[in-house]
Amino acid sequence: MKKLWILLIVLYAAGFLSGLALESHYSTQRIINVRNHAEISCVREKTFMELRDMEFHSGSSLNALKTNSPGVFNLSMMELEGDLSRLSTQLSEAAIYLYPGRRPTDEEITNLTGISPCINFVEASRAAALEGEVNVSAVEEGLQMIQSFASEWLDSGDYPSKELLNANRELQEQCMLLLHRAKGK
Repeated sequence: MKKLWILLIVLYAAGFLSGLALESHYSTQRIINVRNHAEISCVREKTFMELRDMEFHSGSSLNALKTNSPGVFNLSMMELEGDLSRLSTQLSEAAIYLYPGRRPTDEEITNLTGISPCINFVEASRAAALEGEVNVSAVEEGLQMIQSFASEWLDSGDYPSKELLNANRELQEQCMLLLHRAKGK
């Protein structure tokens, strides 16, 4: 009889412990899911803020260019450059979740998250304006393109997403084409 009680206690303990291990696994997974959701929400919120700032600063730059306000243009373009740089960080963070297992330095990911062509366009446009050698129509076209990009994604609210990353890649290609036209009347 004593052996039976010991066997029952052992079986009960084994079942209880396996239940704890199973519950612990689900609790850990729940915590991981909540953390991932919170991080994605944070990337979404920061992306929203950068798109909103891009929309505002590109619009301010456009207005300053049209009204011949070099001080406002200079300041707005510097702010836009910072907005683009911070957006690049958010796009890289988004890529981590959208392409699990891929490194942010992977060439394909870098092509989707890079912002350098638009930053170079903004810098060249600002410098050309300060030197009095700006091609106003090219700069207007680029700023309208950046503002439209930001407005479109703010309206859609679909970010972080692979579609946003692809749209960013297309924006960078268009900025690259406008870069050389920005300088020179």
